[in-house]
Amino acid sequence: MDSIIANGTWEVTERPYGCKPMGCKWVFKKKLRPDGTIEKYKARLVAKGYTQKEASHGLLVHQMDVKTAFLNGELDEEIYMDQPDGFVVEGQEGKASQSMRQINDLGVADVILNIKLIRGENGITLLQSHYVEKIFNRFGYIDSKPSPTPYDPSLLLRKNKRIARNQLEYSQIIGSLMYLASATRPDISFAVSKLSQFTSNPGDDHWRAVERVMRYLKGTMELGLHYSGYPAVLEGYSDSNWISDVDEIKATSGYVFTLGGGAVSWRSCKQTILTRSTMEAELTALDTATVEAEWLCDLLMDLPIVEKPVLTILMNCDNQTVIVKVNSSKDNMKSSRHVKRRLKSVRKLRNSGVITLDYIQTTRNLADPFTKGLSRNVIDNVSKEMGLRPMVCLLLCVAPSLVDYSIPLASLHRRSGEQVSGTSAFDVLHREKASIRFLGSASRDCSLFVRDSSPSSTLACCAPSSTLAIATSSCRATGLSATSVLFRATYWL
Repeated sequence: MDSIIANGTWEVTERPYGCKPMGCKWVFKKKLRPDGTIEKYKARLVAKGYTQKEASHGLLVHQMDVKTAFLNGELDEEIYMDQPDGFVVEGQEGKASQSMRQINDLGVADVILNIKLIRGENGITLLQSHYVEKIFNRFGYIDSKPSPTPYDPSLLLRKNKRIARNQLEYSQIIGSLMYLASATRPDISFAVSKLSQFTSNPGDDHWRAVERVMRYLKGTMELGLHYSGYPAVLEGYSDSNWISDVDEIKATSGYVFTLGGGAVSWRSCKQTILTRSTMEAELTALDTATVEAEWLCDLLMDLPIVEKPVLTILMNCDNQTVIVKVNSSKDNMKSSRHVKRRLKSVRKLRNSGVITLDYIQTTRNLADPFTKGLSRNVIDNVSKEMGLRPMVCLLLCVAPSLVDYSIPLASLHRRSGEQVSGTSAFDVLHREKASIRFLGSASRDCSLFVRDSSPSSTLACCAPSSTLAIATSSCRATGLSATSVLFRATYWL
């Protein structure tokens, strides 16, 4: 306390009318020696900042920097705190402590847990293209040729009965891909889950399958999960692939839940039991999905920003027999005991109002790619439904006097950071007018940056519009002396 008072961290003042000061508390700790004896007692005074009511729910996480226990920056805002217990100034019991120092705000965090947060007027996007690039550089796949799909539908992997090939590196790649698949890339979940079953003894076939996943990521590096906030209803999908494991004759389960326009929870895994039919496999997969649905329902109940009561979760299943069995009150199922227990578990959640079942065609089931390898068209369609959207970046290096181009969206290159010649790639429509026009939907998020060869010199124009214009006079007024101007267009398809 003597140090806090000497540094002028706060001053005791009158409470303004209508102001409710924050509370505070002491946090005590014992610092021990290596032999377990007490070296000294430590105390820290903390303000109960959690009692303040938040005003924004846009997932804005700010970074901060504490300099010498926040003694360097003068605080512009007025912040009041109750006087600490045991150190209330005599005769000034009704007054509060006004903070005089501040923590430096470093701005909104752009990367959290290796996930980029891209915020826009139409929602928020989670992107890990930089993480994918790190994986490529680490394992030497930076120059690999892109693949259209992450897993070959005709491939049946078996256990390797020969000597393992680079088992350690194989495990390291799978570990890196597992974080990517669980964070922002549900489209590779099945492939990663399947290949993770062979980490103890990988063979040539397994390595070729891993390389296919890496080549698929090479062509889809800019895919990110986009959440628009609508529809604000939790919906689930479940599916299974009977006897997809040729060694243990076990099925594969898959499920995905969407909320706010994107996938929020997904999983692809091998079932732990043997099932005798596709119906039993589908029921087992549905049971696994409903366990997650119940947990998500409890999570939504704990979130204060979610309207209460939480709506019943719609579970989509492409097996009509399973739906009939769950909706029926009769136990006429001739199956093993463990399958009957799963049926009763799903039925209990349905009767309690946590879930409701509906039939969906296999072609529209978002959980289908979590159970098997599929064609490119199916993966692309399902990925869009799960909120995966590609970010398109284009760099144009053109002369300042030739900045007028009409560029169809279909002509844009999808490789991020690609530099192309304006005169060779696009036709110059009007050399006199100074505008860059993007033909397409006005609802797309667009941003345009104009700069010369110096990275510090930048003109920026951002607008969610199909037409973005920058006048030549504006470029000349800033004194751009470079022979070329760099145009970077970034938007989401």
